[in-house]
Amino acid sequence: MKRVLAVVGLVVLSGCGGVPGVASVNGESITLGEIADLTTEVTMPPERLARFLSLLIEYRVEVPAAAELGISVSAEEIDQRVDELVTPVLEDLSYEAWLKTQDVTDLGVRRIAELDVLGAKLVAQVADPAAWRTTALAAAQIRVEERYGAWNPELGVVVPTS
Repeated sequence: MKRVLAVVGLVVLSGCGGVPGVASVNGESITLGEIADLTTEVTMPPERLARFLSLLIEYRVEVPAAAELGISVSAEEIDQRVDELVTPVLEDLSYEAWLKTQDVTDLGVRRIAELDVLGAKLVAQVADPAAWRTTALAAAQIRVEERYGAWNPELGVVVPTS
């Protein structure tokens, strides 16, 4: 299986595709270093890299778009959602040990929690949250460096290259 190297110290790998870093959202680059901030994996399959990249793209698009509607998420709300997500699966592990078993960092879990809370707030405030998300993603200029995948605007995710 093809593996993708994602080393923490690696900041930019760009080729002839013209996209700086791994991807860009509205001209703002997303680097391998940012993906490495979300995971403890040194190497990962393309499918997992695509999921982390999709998360970063979603975060870069949806948080500012929600802010335009006056929707934001506090640190306390993120903390509460992290507890809700993680506590049921901890069993006898500490949070830090559980993070290692999941190959994810605290920042990765917090980004997921923030988007979850944001989604719940959108459900309460927007008539059609799915349409809102689709519109926000469609309005953004999203580019993915070819070697890391392709942006699928219909699904709103990065599809890994084979």
